[in-house]
Parts: sequence; structure tokens; C-alpha cells
Amino acid sequence: MTNTAGQNQSAFVCETPYLQVQYEDFTYDSSNSMAPSIIGVDDRFNLISAIRIDMTRAQNAGSYDLSKSPEDCDVCAYVLSECGSQGCGKIFFSTSGTAEISNFGKSGEYLTGVLKGAVFQEYDPQTKTFVENGASVCVGDYNFNKLQPALIGDEMPDLNVINCKTEEMVNLKDLAQDTKAVWLMGTAGWCSACRSHLTDLYSPEGFFTTTPSNVLKKAMILSEDANYGVPDLAFCKRYAEEFTEDASDFYLDPSLRMTFGSLWGYIGDDGIFGLPWNVLVNGQSKAYEYADGSEFDFDTVMNRLIGQ
Repeated sequence: MTNTAGQNQSAFVCETPYLQVQYEDFTYDSSNSMAPSIIGVDDRFNLISAIRIDMTRAQNAGSYDLSKSPEDCDVCAYVLSECGSQGCGKIFFSTSGTAEISNFGKSGEYLTGVLKGAVFQEYDPQTKTFVENGASVCVGDYNFNKLQPALIGDEMPDLNVINCKTEEMVNLKDLAQDTKAVWLMGTAGWCSACRSHLTDLYSPEGFFTTTPSNVLKKAMILSEDANYGVPDLAFCKRYAEEFTEDASDFYLDPSLRMTFGSLWGYIGDDGIFGLPWNVLVNGQSKAYEYADGSEFDFDTVMNRLIGQ
């Protein structure tokens, strides 16, 4: 496919960056289900609108042309806008500029560089064509320095959160000891599906209630309150009390998207994210073994871990 969009947009002048991005994450290969596919967020009111960079064919530091088509790009750059739990309203693909990669980090290392003169045109990933008379956006010269997320199979990274019962900072990786498996669940006060799921798990006959801690430890990671705001410890304790008398399984993390951005898979390739988001960690090796959205089956992985 020829990227004619860049020719059509040659007169477009980039004056003001379209997105003010707080966090950014990058991927290696969007066609590989085992590769990271995390994106970033710009602000709390326009969730997960982001710059996404796929290191699709690039293997080393260097200068990469951003005017290549989605099929031919070595470094593929996107802007995702109007994003929410059902995906992104608009996706833009780069039509000009360069990606200057100064450090090519693997998982657990930093990917560092700058997008120079990057201009993007509205793109339809279903038809794999640019939208006729679609919008164009730009980000100017955009510097990035991002720790690459852990891949499934890697050791869990250090994820520090606050326990809602003890009010102490805890490294979630430390839960992976004296147990066979650790279940991490991303949740929020506004998430009705999370409430329903937790009610079942903490019921008298539920899996959490009937499974001892030497077999399974769990951590509910609360990121937002019922009004999409930053939760405090008081809210976290009230939230936990809806399901259990003991709040020790609940943790506070106002930067969930950033913390779980340390793990592959939090955001799908099309910008879709959802809660609850479930992760399984091997209690013996501390390996990150499952995430919702991966190619693996939750029950199969759980049964393998708790049966080991």
C-alpha cells in the first residue's frame, strides 16, 4: 500500500501539539501477541488518548522514516484519540517525520528517542486505509524515555502500592512467596462489572473465600473512586467492606494505568481497555504468566499454577 496521505497533507503546518501526553508506553511488534501493547494517557477526562509507537521491524537504535505505510514501516507511530472502554473514536497514523531512537531498550530497559516533525492523518485500522478528508494532527518534536513493560514469562517488575488495611507501601512482587499463585485485579469504584465479580469471589462459597493463602494470594488494585477521581484510603476501606470484613487484599494505586503499564497487555492493540483486568503471577518463580487479552486461557493457567 502506498502512503499517499503524506502527499495530500504536505501543506499541513504543525503549530500546536494535539495531545499533552502525561504517560507514554511503547510496543515492539503489534502483530506478535506476546509483545507489549501498552499505550499512554493524556488526562483524566480524555482517557488513554495517546501516542503509540510500535517497534515493528526495528531492532536497533537509529533514524526511522515515519512516512512509510502501516504495512512497510519499521517504526510505526499512531495517535489514539477519544478513547474509552470501548476503544478509540479516532486513530491517526504518521505520514511524515522521523523517529530518532537513541537507545533501543528490551523488556525492563529504557526505550529512548524523539519523534521529529511527526504529522498524523486519520486512519481506519479495519480497512487499513486513510480516512478520506479525515483530520490531521501533530505532536511536534516529542521526546520519550520509557521503561519497557514486562512480557508474559518475565519476572514480575517492582509494583509499589498502598495496602488499604495497614496503610503501608507494599511491593506486589513480594506477595509471590509462600504461595503457589498471585491474582492481581485492576478495579475501580465506578466499575459495576468489578463489583459483581468481587461479590462472587468473596461470597461464602467463592474462590477467594475457599482458597487458602498458601495456594493463592490476591491483590485488588483500586485506581479510581466512584466519580472517576483519585481514591483515598477511606474510600478504599469502604470499597473493600462491600465484599469482605478484611481489607488486607485491597491496595490503593491512583496511577493504575502507569503501574500496570509495567506489564504487557493492559491496553489492547485497538485502544480498548477494560476492568476488571486480571493478572496471574507464579508464586514460585515470580513470573508474570497471564493477563486478560493475552492468548492464554485464565482457567488453564490458574489450574496449572495452583496444582504445581
